Amino acid sequence: MVRRILAVVALAVAALWAGPAFAGDLRILDKAGLVRAVRVVGGSATVMVIVEGRRGEKGECVAANVDGLASEKREPLSPRGECVFKELAAGTWQVTVPGDARWRVQIND
Repeated sequence: MVRRILAVVALAVAALWAGPAFAGDLRILDKAGLVRAVRVVGGSATVMVIVEGRRGEKGECVAANVDGLASEKREPLSPRGECVFKELAAGTWQVTVPGDARWRVQIND
């Protein structure tokens, strides 16, 4: 009986420690494969790529899923130098921007 109680307590602690079952890491890599951002998300998130110094340049940003679990996503570069990927699923994504511009990323739930 004591073993059963200890087993139930251990499972409950493990479940609480692990967090929600649908949470996962969302990793953003640059074209060289270097990690630019990481965040634990509950399924998917909005990712904003801010391209610096390229105001008004036309083009698009591309997010390719390195894990091979989701299809590639393309978003246009706004006149303000932003590309917004909505509902990017947890996993590892490699982002490329037009030209060799510097860029930064924000991940929002």
